[in-house]
Amino acid sequence: MKKKSSFIVLFSFVFMLHANAQLKPLAATFYQNQYLINPAMAGLEGGLALDLSYRKQLNSVPGALTEQALTGTYGFDKAAIGLNVYNEKAGLLRRTRVLGSYAYHLKLNEKDKLHFGLSVGVLNEKADESLIKGDATDVNLGRFNERGAVVDGDFGAAYTGHGITAQGAILNLNNFMNKDKGNQVNYATFFTALSYKFNMGKEYGDIGLEPKVGYRGIKEADGVVDAGMNVTFAQDRFNVFGLYHSSENATFGFGIKYKTLSLSGIYSSVPNAFSGYTNGDFELGLGIRL
Repeated sequence: MKKKSSFIVLFSFVFMLHANAQLKPLAATFYQNQYLINPAMAGLEGGLALDLSYRKQLNSVPGALTEQALTGTYGFDKAAIGLNVYNEKAGLLRRTRVLGSYAYHLKLNEKDKLHFGLSVGVLNEKADESLIKGDATDVNLGRFNERGAVVDGDFGAAYTGHGITAQGAILNLNNFMNKDKGNQVNYATFFTALSYKFNMGKEYGDIGLEPKVGYRGIKEADGVVDAGMNVTFAQDRFNVFGLYHSSENATFGFGIKYKTLSLSGIYSSVPNAFSGYTNGDFELGLGIRL
C-alpha cells in the first residue's frame, strides 16, 4: 500500500511539472524563434533557418523537467515550409510533438504584409513504466499509455509593417477541436503579441529597441501577460532582452550572431507556486541561417 501511495504522489508531482511546461513556452519564443509558437512566422527572413533549443532546471530534483526543440524553415518568395519537433521529459512522462508547417506571406504594399500559417502533425504522450518504483500494474497508467498518438496542430496569423508586428495563434488544435476534452484544464489555448521595433540612429550607435507585450490564454485559468524589451547592438550582432510575466516570474537572455551562426543563453525564474522545487531554469539556443 505504501508503494502504491508513493507512486501516486510521485506521478502527481511529475504531472504538475508537465503542466507547468505546457503553460511556460520556451523563452526563445519571444524574440529568437517566434515560429516555435506561431506557424505564421515561418520563413519571414527567407532562405533556410535551423534552430535548436534546450532547457533544463538549474538545481534539478529527481525527475526534473527537460525540454528540447528543433525547428527548420525554408522561405520562398510568398510562402514557407517548416518542421517543428518538440520533446519533453518530466519524471515518468514523455511528450513528443512533431508538426509540419505551411505559411503564406501576402504582400499588401512595399512595407505591409499579412502572414498566415498552419502546423499539423502528431502528439504522443507516454509514461515510462521502466522508471516506476511501485505498482506498475495500475489501471490508470495502462490506460494512459494505450491512448497512442493523436493528430495535433496550431494555426497562426500576423501583420508586419512600419516596425510593427502584431500576431496571434490558436494552440493545441487537438484540444480545441476535441469535445471529449472539454473538461480538461491548464493547457495553453492561444497566444497574442504586439511589438514595435525601431532604430535609435547612428548618433546612438545604431541601437535597436523592440518593446513587446503578449497574452497567453489558459484553459479554465487566468491568462498570462508577458511584457518586456529586446535591445540590439552592432547591427543586430548582439542583443539582450528581459520580460516580466504576470505569473510572477521573469526571463532574461542574450544572443550573439557571427556570420550565419547564432548562440543564445536565457535564464527564467519560476512562478511562486514552484519556487520550492527549483531556482529556475537555463535555456541554450543554437541557430544557423543560410
